[in-house]
Amino acid sequence: MTHTNGAVTISDVLCLSAVVGAAMRTARVARAYPDGNVVYGTARNIGDESGNYISVDADVRDAYLRVTLQSGFDAYWRVSALAAEVADGTFCEYDWM
Repeated sequence: MTHTNGAVTISDVLCLSAVVGAAMRTARVARAYPDGNVVYGTARNIGDESGNYISVDADVRDAYLRVTLQSGFDAYWRVSALAAEVADGTFCEYDWM
């Protein structure tokens, strides 16, 4: 995934759209960590690291996805990191449970 000052490729756009789409649908999401743990939750909105909405002209790559975890706590995951994880399969939507 490129950084906010770099070009955005078609692959980047598809991965970013998966993250934004999950938030728009309040989809169930899963994120796998390198240690083998998987965290499950519900995507909520795209905003800043405190959960505030961002402006419509802000760079979404600098924003955060708010996810309500199964534990009930909210996590704020950087969109650019999640887009890279969509590409490698460690962040995805799921429809079971």
